[in-house]
Order: sequence, then C-alpha cells, then structure tokens
Amino acid sequence: MTDEDVANEDGMSAMIASTYWLCTWERAYLDAFEKQDIEGQHAALEQIDKFPELPAVQAHFPDAHLWLESVVGPVRAGEGPSTIEEDFHGLTCNSLSDFNGANQ
Repeated sequence: MTDEDVANEDGMSAMIASTYWLCTWERAYLDAFEKQDIEGQHAALEQIDKFPELPAVQAHFPDAHLWLESVVGPVRAGEGPSTIEEDFHGLTCNSLSDFNGANQ
C-alpha cells in the first residue's frame, strides 16, 4: 500500500493524538484515585481540563466543553470517579488499542 492509497479525514490524526493524550490523563486520574493520591488526582484533572483547548479538539469537537461538564463536572463536585471511569472504559478510550487491555 502506498501513501496514495490511504485517505484520512482532515484532522483525524490530530484528534486521535488528542484522544490518546486525554486517555492517558484519565488513566492517570483513575490510578491516583485508586491509590488515594489527592495530589495526583488534582494534577490529572488539571490536564484533563485542557482537553477542550487542544487545537484539534477546538477544530473538530465543538461541543468539548459540554463533554467536560458531563465527565469532569461531577468529579469536581465530589461525586466520585464514575463519569471518568465510564468515559475511559467506554468508547472514548476503548477504541485506542493501547488502552484495550488496560481498561478491562
């Protein structure tokens, strides 16, 4: 297969990289939560909060702020990690092969 045989939607590679970045931080948050590492949880949430501001996300995911409110909002409100767990174990990260085995 040559490069001419490959077609990607504009921005797809950048969104995959942005999603991989997000999943890495979601995993870091969940690991820190499990270890009761408050500092680690805060550090991971600070990074996750930046997801809607990533250039690819701004260009291709216009409702990212709504995602942030629904996934991170409950965590910040003290409702526990369930929304990040659901996002990590669901479609967001499950589609990335490096996370498939890690999020079972």
